[in-house]
Amino acid sequence: MHVRMCGHTFVRAGREAVWSALHDTNVIARCVPGCRSLARASDSLFVLSSRIAIGPLRLVVDGTVELAESDPPHSYCLIGRGGGGVLDASGRLRVTLVEQPGGCRLCYAVEADARGPLAGAGAVVMSGIGRGMTAYFASRFGGMVEQGAR
Repeated sequence: MHVRMCGHTFVRAGREAVWSALHDTNVIARCVPGCRSLARASDSLFVLSSRIAIGPLRLVVDGTVELAESDPPHSYCLIGRGGGGVLDASGRLRVTLVEQPGGCRLCYAVEADARGPLAGAGAVVMSGIGRGMTAYFASRFGGMVEQGAR
């Protein structure tokens, strides 16, 4: 099953502060829903473990995230792969930062593929889960960066 999603959020902090926070594993770990661990394996590779709830199911998802096509402090791509028994997924996230009066607009575009029994739930359900996780991340991230900018 293939899912595409895009959107943006406004962060009341400068682009440099947002860029820095996007590369801080302590900040990101506190923003990823259910994050159990996030560690840097190299300059461009991270290892992640997250516990997520999808309806009555509780899953542990383990995976890797690779940083690619970095253009500081404007944009980069994250390429992720992971799974948790009933769900295996891979995807690409493009992040672009646009300086604006009063802050920075964080724009994102995601393309992901999911396989396994849970992926059979369909694109509508999986897109809804993705939107919920994205909203959680954006809210936590924006709040943390804005607090640091004060």
